Amino acid sequence: MKLFSMQFAKVLRVDTIVCAVMLVFSLSGCSLFDDSDGKLQQIGLEEEELHLSAAANVSLLNTKTTGWGIGLVKVIDDDETTYPNGFYSKQVNGNTYYDYYETMDIEWFEVKKEDNRLQIKLDENTTGKERKLIITLKGGVGYKSTDLVVYQSAE
Repeated sequence: MKLFSMQFAKVLRVDTIVCAVMLVFSLSGCSLFDDSDGKLQQIGLEEEELHLSAAANVSLLNTKTTGWGIGLVKVIDDDETTYPNGFYSKQVNGNTYYDYYETMDIEWFEVKKEDNRLQIKLDENTTGKERKLIITLKGGVGYKSTDLVVYQSAE
């Protein structure tokens, strides 16, 4: 009986240690996804809105970090089309990492990441209606996503 109680005590100590470690990690990780305490890093896009002419345009905006990718682009028109950007995997030092593609080239616009800059190219707007894009930059773990609204006036 004494042998059983000693083994039980060892198991109990290991379980207690494992539970304590898991609790510490789970509590410390909460702030990565909950920005209520302001701990998520900002991507730091220099503008929240761009107002562009109907002519073909190329705009370049700076960010404070490179830890982001192009998450999606939403075209606000009669259909409100959303173009989600997929993930790709890359190998670094034998480890697999997943990241957002750095370019979206669709119909009349192209959105591209260049280090800490966001490049936006728009074809000339000949539709007779104002165009509106919402570009969502997604950060990695620990970064807060941010939106840029782009308006292109009608001809």
